[in-house]
Amino acid sequence: MKTTKLLLLILISLFPLQHLFAQKIFREGYIVKKTGESLTGLVEYSDKKDIPSICTFKRFDIARAITYTAGDIMAFGYRNGNRYEAKEVDGKVSFIEVIVAGKIALYMKGSKYYIEKDHLGLMELRNGPVTYNYGDGKREFKSLPEFLTFVTEGKTGTVSDKFNVKNEIVPLITSYNKVSGNSYNVFNRSISEKQLTMDAWKSGAARNKFGVVSGANLYMLNLKLNPDVYGLTSDAYVPTPETEIGLVAGVTYERLISRRSDRFSARIDLLYNKQSFYSYSERENNVGGITRDDANFNFSGIKVPVLFQYSITGGRVVPYFNAGVAYQFFIDTYYLHVAEEENTFHEITTSQDQNMLFKSGELTGVGGLGVRTRIFSNLNLHLMVMVEYGQGIFQNVDPTDVNYRKNKPYVQNSLQSSFLLGITF
Repeated sequence: MKTTKLLLLILISLFPLQHLFAQKIFREGYIVKKTGESLTGLVEYSDKKDIPSICTFKRFDIARAITYTAGDIMAFGYRNGNRYEAKEVDGKVSFIEVIVAGKIALYMKGSKYYIEKDHLGLMELRNGPVTYNYGDGKREFKSLPEFLTFVTEGKTGTVSDKFNVKNEIVPLITSYNKVSGNSYNVFNRSISEKQLTMDAWKSGAARNKFGVVSGANLYMLNLKLNPDVYGLTSDAYVPTPETEIGLVAGVTYERLISRRSDRFSARIDLLYNKQSFYSYSERENNVGGITRDDANFNFSGIKVPVLFQYSITGGRVVPYFNAGVAYQFFIDTYYLHVAEEENTFHEITTSQDQNMLFKSGELTGVGGLGVRTRIFSNLNLHLMVMVEYGQGIFQNVDPTDVNYRKNKPYVQNSLQSSFLLGITF
């Protein structure tokens, strides 16, 4: 229990929580000052659907970021993307999204739509009677369709009484601006996953990823007596455990290693692993009877895989492959072998030993494949399968051999499969 608490403390201290939400995505964009001056640079991006309440802007990658409110600037936006303007809505100046710019501008804030014609002020679009203030005075309309027919000057035809604002307002305003002969723009409000990935990579938000992982480790330990060792008798014994399943959990860190591509990265994990084994077998002994063997052994350790990783980026779902090495440091080990020796008279003698000695750790070769999907912003969900091959966990010596022969008494290897689920930031 003390070891587990110490491990958790180490993991928490090593895991840089301050980085979880510190990495921000910046896209190429611009701000428009109150003087009308436009500055290009990088604008912080969030894929949340809410309209930003502030604008974080910097002129270039390593420049200091400056935060602007709706009272500081006229507008900001992303290159070939969304645009937001500072407007007074319900008595308060805030950013609202521009859907269409032109003689009639269409805006959106939350679920509400607004229009502005000839810069005469915002008008909220809602069903029911409409009072419209324009240059020549005030005018009353019985319904929203009647008002829209008036404001579009009939150039798009009569607006249907069953007009649906959510589905039909953008085509209506776009059509009017098109036939009006003035310049107009319909803003692209979506960004492809490929473009978002590239923007994240360019801005450095995807350069480092931190996360937590957990799952199951299947450990198959293969042990057998070495047929090339001279002098082994029926007293010689090695356990033959079945494949065991243990829980594994820890933290992970990934860093891009190429400035030219977002596909190549290095990854290092810090994993806590615990496995328990049991072996039962029977063998003929040298007194003409049967010996029954029970062996219980276990270990807990810290495993550190160091991997080179290649990811197929460009989509929301990203497959990846990795390969490398891992070393597991054993922090707690236990082994006990109990033998019941039965002779021809059915007399039973019981003995026990701890002759199998653990190594200090195990080195393995690692190969893996996985897939990650972006949940939102830089939060990703991972599913990974990792396969390892190693040289086993026991020292290949026989402590009972008083002659200290150098021949290895047994042959061993290990095969592990880990199934991991994780979240990275």
